[in-house]
Order: sequence, then structure tokens, then C-alpha cells
Amino acid sequence: MLRKYRQKINVRQAIDLSGGHLIYREQDAGLYFCGPESVQICSLLQQVFKSLKVSRRFEYARFDDFGAVFVGIKVEVHPDEFPVVASALRLSGMEISSL
Repeated sequence: MLRKYRQKINVRQAIDLSGGHLIYREQDAGLYFCGPESVQICSLLQQVFKSLKVSRRFEYARFDDFGAVFVGIKVEVHPDEFPVVASALRLSGMEISSL
């Protein structure tokens, strides 16, 4: 299930790095992604979270000042979970940048 999220990150970075590239924001423990790979990424992350025995919500990520531009999806990944999540994503051919 997706829900609205109103936290802002740099729009240009999100758009430029979309498609097989994820952005991890340590400030809010948010993993952001968009593009045609989103369905595959959600599926992979659900499997990883299941193996970690945690439950996470996938949220709509809106990055403009008015909350009108839908850019992608955000999911919370705690710092202690990040190495496992990052490894699974990298093994699947994804790239991750930190902000």
C-alpha cells in the first residue's frame, strides 16, 4: 500500500538518477526510487524486509513545494538494515546514492 509523503529532496537529483538508481537519505532513513523499475524494486524490497522480519510501508514521494508533482516512491530503511538492503539491490543491478 502506498501513502502520501510530503518530505522534500532535490527534484533534479531524483529525476536525473531515476531508473535503476535509488537515493538513500540518512536524514529521514528514506530510500527513494522511481521509473519503470519501481515494480521490481518494490517486489525485491518486500522480499528483503520479509527475510529481515520487518514490515514497511511504501509511500508516494512528492518533491515540489505544492505537493503536486509525483516523482517516485519512498520506503523507510533503518541504518542497521541498510547494508542488507543495499547488497540485495546491488546484486540485482541497481545503484544507490546517499544524500
